[in-house]
Amino acid sequence: MTSEPNLQHLDPGECESLLAAQEIGRLALCNGGYPEIFPVNYAFADGLVVFRTDPGLKLQLVERGWVAFEVDGLDPAAREGWSVVVRGPAHEITAYDAPRLREKVTGLALYPWAEGPKDHWVAITPSKVTGRRVRAG
Repeated sequence: MTSEPNLQHLDPGECESLLAAQEIGRLALCNGGYPEIFPVNYAFADGLVVFRTDPGLKLQLVERGWVAFEVDGLDPAAREGWSVVVRGPAHEITAYDAPRLREKVTGLALYPWAEGPKDHWVAITPSKVTGRRVRAG
């Protein structure tokens, strides 16, 4: 489906392929009525966006409800790019609440760039996934 000659809406399969091919995205959370954006290393596995974090604001805000997650690819020279946005609930994956899922995700090759243990694993369950690609006109 195209709404403009150089704007293409991506189908769910292409969105998932693009999510699986990247490792850095942005997590959007609401903090007291204001948006907070955090860059995170992530993996896309079994239909979930998974990232690691340490205790702090990000982990506190994740537990309050729905989040948005965005990943993109840009080619400034060609004036082309794409973006995929995932919306849905996020939750910490604990050994107590979800032992099988915890065991599976801890086996992912997910290595945060920021220093620190990042012992808390978080999953976003996509409720809505949208994507767009823009090409030079």
